[in-house]
Amino acid sequence: MEENLIGIGECRCCHQTQTLNAPVTTIEAADEAATLLCSCPQGQIVRRQMQQQKIIKELFGDADDEQIDLLNHTAEAVRGMAVETAQIKIDGGVVAKFKVKDGAVVITSAYKSERQRSI
Repeated sequence: MEENLIGIGECRCCHQTQTLNAPVTTIEAADEAATLLCSCPQGQIVRRQMQQQKIIKELFGDADDEQIDLLNHTAEAVRGMAVETAQIKIDGGVVAKFKVKDGAVVITSAYKSERQRSI
C-alpha cells in the first residue's frame, strides 16, 4: 500500500500556500511546515514561539507542564520588555535565568546548590 504524500501546505497565519521542502503524510503536518516556511509577520512570531518552546523543553525537560508554561510566559515577558530580567527556581535546585542580550532573549539553565549551617 502506497502512502499519499502532501507537498503543499497552507500557512495557518496568512493562509498563503507554500511548497514544502519535504512531503508529509497529513494535512496538519503540511500546514505546520508551511507556517514555518512562510515569511509573513505572523508566521515569524509563530516560528519564534515554537523555537522558544523547543529550547525551553530541551533545557528544562524534567519540569512539569505548568512550569514549562510559566517559563514560556516569562520568556515572552522578558522579550516584550515588561520584565528586564527574571530568575525562577524549579524543583531540584535548577534555576532558569532570563535576560535580553543584543536583542535576543537569553535563557540559561543553572544548577544552584546552596549550603547553610546553623551553629
